Amino acid sequence: ALPALAEERLVGPGPGALVAAVAAAAPGDVLILAPGRHDGPVLLDRPVTLDGRGEAAIDGDGAGSVVTIAGTGITVRGLEITGSGSSHETIDAGIKLTREAVGNVVEGNVLIGNLYGVDNRGATGTVIRGNTIVGRQGHRMNQRGNGIYVWNSEGLLVEGNDIRYGRDGIFSNISRGNVYRDNLFRD
Repeated sequence: ALPALAEERLVGPGPGALVAAVAAAAPGDVLILAPGRHDGPVLLDRPVTLDGRGEAAIDGDGAGSVVTIAGTGITVRGLEITGSGSSHETIDAGIKLTREAVGNVVEGNVLIGNLYGVDNRGATGTVIRGNTIVGRQGHRMNQRGNGIYVWNSEGLLVEGNDIRYGRDGIFSNISRGNVYRDNLFRD
């Protein structure tokens, strides 16, 4: 159960505002991102919701992964996410879920031009639903990342995503017990 003191908080765009709001958030808080560009990267390590309501963007400014999820009960929805780094070694992604991530939801986001769209690296019980992922186009095919990269993960539901460009739409490796359905791959 989440604490009764959980709140809905409005986060305005501005240098460092999103990172400060996440640091101050209590478990269960819903952070509503105001329309406009918010600075990334940001680490989510406690049960919170980031909701852009389809009007807010998080830009990683070309450094690492834009949003990293490393906790339980986290939801990221309704955001445009851009500006990941370009390292295949560290799997720079629009959204990265680490092995500490359990039972999280990534839904209704638009991920544009990131090296990898969503990287689910050992996370379990993730729902990746209804996202639009537009990969990079300016590199040779083998230099692009995957739309969704699943590694060593169980209990995922990956459904209703629209994935374009990049290398592979969904790439899954040493994973089991996952459901992939109704995803669209183009270009």
